[in-house]
Amino acid sequence: MSRELAAFERPQVKGVLAGATGIYLAAETGLYELHDRQLREVPAWRGRPVQQVAAAAEGYLVLLEDDSGQTLHLCDSQWQPRRELPRPAGEKIKCLHAQAEHLLVGTKRGLYRLPLADTAQASDWQCLFRDSAGWGEVLWASSQQAEHIRASVKKLGAAAKPALIETHDAGVSWHVESLGDYQDLILAADERRLITRWKGCRERYTTSGYKKHPLTAGFLAGDRWAVLDGNKLEYQQEGHARVAFEHPLLAEAERLLPLEQGNVFLVAGVQGAYLVEPGHGRVTDLFGEAAGPAGLGKLKRIFELDDGVLLATATYGTFRSDDEGQTWQAADAEWAVLDAEHLMRSDDGRWWLGCQRALFVSDDNGRRWRYVKFKLAELPHYCELRGGLAVVGGQLFIATKTGLLVAPLASPERIARVAAFGEQAIEALFTDDERQLLLVGTHGAGQDRLWRYDPVEEQAQPLTAPGQVPVFESQIGGTLSACLIASGERLFRLACAGEGPVVLEEMMPQPQAGDYHIASDSQQRLLVWNERSAWRWHGGEEPLQALPDWPAGVRHACIRADGRSALTTDRRQLRTVSLPCLETAGHTAEKELMP
Repeated sequence: MSRELAAFERPQVKGVLAGATGIYLAAETGLYELHDRQLREVPAWRGRPVQQVAAAAEGYLVLLEDDSGQTLHLCDSQWQPRRELPRPAGEKIKCLHAQAEHLLVGTKRGLYRLPLADTAQASDWQCLFRDSAGWGEVLWASSQQAEHIRASVKKLGAAAKPALIETHDAGVSWHVESLGDYQDLILAADERRLITRWKGCRERYTTSGYKKHPLTAGFLAGDRWAVLDGNKLEYQQEGHARVAFEHPLLAEAERLLPLEQGNVFLVAGVQGAYLVEPGHGRVTDLFGEAAGPAGLGKLKRIFELDDGVLLATATYGTFRSDDEGQTWQAADAEWAVLDAEHLMRSDDGRWWLGCQRALFVSDDNGRRWRYVKFKLAELPHYCELRGGLAVVGGQLFIATKTGLLVAPLASPERIARVAAFGEQAIEALFTDDERQLLLVGTHGAGQDRLWRYDPVEEQAQPLTAPGQVPVFESQIGGTLSACLIASGERLFRLACAGEGPVVLEEMMPQPQAGDYHIASDSQQRLLVWNERSAWRWHGGEEPLQALPDWPAGVRHACIRADGRSALTTDRRQLRTVSLPCLETAGHTAEKELMP
């Protein structure tokens, strides 16, 4: 059924609290209690952007977060705010946990503790753990007693590997259980087991094989465990048969809680909140049609497919429109939420969608998206496909965090690593319409470098010296002989025609105005923008041509097939913006595609 895109929006659920008095959901539209399989608002926090909640000795803790920052509140047993608590100076809070007399918060850089006394001041925060290598983001923290604290750290030490940290003396000393695999995050842990993103549930201090998909959520309690494995929910209780259930709405959810002796599960995350009943094959949308005001969630990417068909990827799903964005239909995808990074069309008419943790392909112009199940002998591959996609000589190339992968288009599941780049992080991948060579950007500790790669000869030629140009999370547009490279707040022009000299020039049309982004099309038309402005580039040594009246805050854009307009999203609204033609400058005009 076709509807306006706003009808599909759902609030993002940031946290779930299973307390002695009930189950509560922290969401961007407020705080909700799950009661009789329905959500009801907690009035004191209606319409507030609740990020995290925790149970305290005589009430609750609530963390709010909006564009102006974070505020931390101590509440009574009825969720009425008693007072605002100070936050650790210079830190962004990522998780909350309350002990009998203290508050623990995990931040981007460590673990902190504050006495829950009426006289507590900002100076009373105590740093219990901090990573000397500069990482140390704490994903969750728990404690059985004041002295015994356990926490999951996203990256730790010079190798930036995940770790479980544990103390039995209130932080005086720590035992660190480091994991050997990049991004194998610890989702849950108890005294004898842990659940990690890439290896699932296993005994501590042991190893196991890799899962086919990265896990997004895990639950451990006594003799029970549960995980979300791609679009599949698995539940196991010792002595009972394992339960497995698949549904597109489960993918990318980060909160999982078994209810009613494992017959019902609460699944929540960026896509909203759902009750899952595997025995009945039923998934119930807890927010339903009355999800709240317009503008919920994030409209992250907008693309144009063949024949003017539009594809939108959002936190609340993936959608297709064949009437210029007036109405939309949910795409038929194995994962409802496709966290897209790159879209590319191969000459056989198939569309390839590279997502954060998976690759999808459509052979019917975006109506259905099939998950590509990689078969790679040299595991791990980690499936972080942020660096780009390219097709050269009937082969599909995929840039990942642990190497450049290649597969024949006829059987994309059978991938292998490109030996020339080993397991280096590939943060940039580009080819032009000739599709003969690749431009590859490798990333690592001050050693970022651009290469020209010939797939026929299987040879890589360095184009820049180590550290000469940053490529982390970069974007490239233009041609192989002359292109633009955007990396954060820096923009470069690279000229490398044939065997001639390489020319690298930094272009700064508007310093200190946010990150630069690039969009290009099959005709080599190129659009550059940042937080406030946009430019067209005609290639070669041509200067950037400013575009007046560009909407502020654009996060993603694509150039329409006729080159006369661009589709843009600031993660809230979808707009089409008129562009001046290639030969003459003019004024842009924007049209809102959705209210």
